[in-house]
Amino acid sequence: MPPAWVDNVDIPPGGAPLTVQLTPADGAPFAVHLTPLAPDPTADRVMDPAALYAAVREAAERIRPRAIEETIEIERLRGTRGTGYFFSVTDREPQPEEFRYMTQGALQAGELIVWFTILTNNGQEAEVATALAMLQSLVHRATGQDLR
Repeated sequence: MPPAWVDNVDIPPGGAPLTVQLTPADGAPFAVHLTPLAPDPTADRVMDPAALYAAVREAAERIRPRAIEETIEIERLRGTRGTGYFFSVTDREPQPEEFRYMTQGALQAGELIVWFTILTNNGQEAEVATALAMLQSLVHRATGQDLR
């Protein structure tokens, strides 16, 4: 995580997945939301790239009615420990205090799938690039004992 960003972990009640929110320590607001999901213990393996692509495509289709873009391109994101996909859209009618741009997707990090949403406004392309680079470097370790 970049040193100028701060994190907050939201652990919802009822066993819903936790979300890590990253925001700037100061300056123009933006937000990066990360929701790591462990694999289904009954599944034979981690979600394969085709299934991950389909899940991200489905998310893009749910967003499309609210986006300026008529066609939403899905892009590949190569991570240290897996492949991911994402898309970027512009909110058709952002409300005051809402963000104009959203980049959303999912990335495999070892056995985890990390869903992410990056929310920005005009002139924050560098924040999006930084967040995507951070995501590409994600590594999931089963325990903290294997840090080297």
